[in-house]
Amino acid sequence: MPTRQDLFNFTFEVHGQKQLDRALGLYSANIKDLRGVWPDIRDDFLEGGQAQFASQGKSGSGGWKALSPAYAAWKNAHFPGKPILQRQGDLIGSLTNKSNKRFIYRPSKLGLAIGTRVPYARYHQTGTPGTAADPADQGPADALDEAHTGAHFQHRTGLPESDYLMAGNQNPRYARVALESMMTNDLPAFLAAIDTEIDDGITLEPIARYYEAPLADYDTFPAALILSESTQYPDEDRSDDIRFHEIQLQVFIYSIEKINGLLPGEIANERLERTMTAIDQMIEANSTLLVSGTHNADICLQQNVAYSDFTPREGGVLRAALMNLEVYFSS
Repeated sequence: MPTRQDLFNFTFEVHGQKQLDRALGLYSANIKDLRGVWPDIRDDFLEGGQAQFASQGKSGSGGWKALSPAYAAWKNAHFPGKPILQRQGDLIGSLTNKSNKRFIYRPSKLGLAIGTRVPYARYHQTGTPGTAADPADQGPADALDEAHTGAHFQHRTGLPESDYLMAGNQNPRYARVALESMMTNDLPAFLAAIDTEIDDGITLEPIARYYEAPLADYDTFPAALILSESTQYPDEDRSDDIRFHEIQLQVFIYSIEKINGLLPGEIANERLERTMTAIDQMIEANSTLLVSGTHNADICLQQNVAYSDFTPREGGVLRAALMNLEVYFSS
C-alpha cells in the first residue's frame, strides 16, 4: 500500500470544510488510493478534539460559551469539577479516542467517514431545530456528521446543555404520551401548512383516535397507534448512561372520496404520505418532545417510514404507514 509520501508531496492551509474539500479535489484526479493517508488524518482529527476539549474550544475557535448560571449550579452539584460538554465522558471519548465504540472511522481508497455516533453531538455543532448556532464559531458546519471529515469540534449554544443531556424517562410511556400530545396540539398546524403549500383540493385531517394496542379492525380514521417496541441499554464496557426507546408510530388513513379525478386509493395514498411528512416535520421542530415545560427525550430520531399495501374496505381504501423512532434518554 502506498504511503503518504508515495502519493504526493505538497502543503496547503485549511480554514474550513469547503476549503478542505476544494484542496483535496484538485488532486483527486491523479490519486487512486488514499488509504495510506487516512490514519494521519484520523490522528490529526483526534488530536484536534483533544485540544478543543482541553482548551474549552479555544484551540479551534474563540472558546465555548459559558453555561447558564442555573445549569452551571446544577451541574456543579451533580457533576462537580466537570468542564463544559463533559459529564459521563461519552462525547469526549468518541472524539478523542480511536478505540471508543462511538468513534467513527471508515476509510476507503478515495473516501473517509470520520466523526462520532453520539446522537446529540450534531446539535452542539449546529444548534437544535429552530435555534441558531453560535455565530462566533468558525469552522466546518457539520464536522461531527458521519459524512464529513471535520477538523474541529465546536460547542454550539442553540441548545442549553441542561435542556438536552438529562431529559427523558426510563419508562417509555412518557415518550408515547408526549408524542400523542404533540400530535393532538401541534400536528394540525403542520397539516394545514401542507394543504396550503400543495393546494390541490385534497385536505388533511388531524388524528381522530389514538390507540395504545393494535386492533383487528379500526373504525375511526385517521387513527394512530403508538407502541413501545424495546428499550436499548449501553454495552457493558461503555461508561455512559445513554439509552433509547424504540417507538413505533402507525397511522391509518381511509378514503372513499374521488377528488379531481383521483380514485379513493390514490386519495388515501396522498393523504397518508402528506400526513407522515407533517409528523416528520413536527418531530424535527420539537426533537426533545417538549410538552408542558418538560423535555421527554434527549432527542427523538426518525429512523424510517414504511407503507402498507392498499386494503379495500366498505367501498373505499385503507392504507397505513409505520414510522420507527428512537427516543434517547439519560438515566
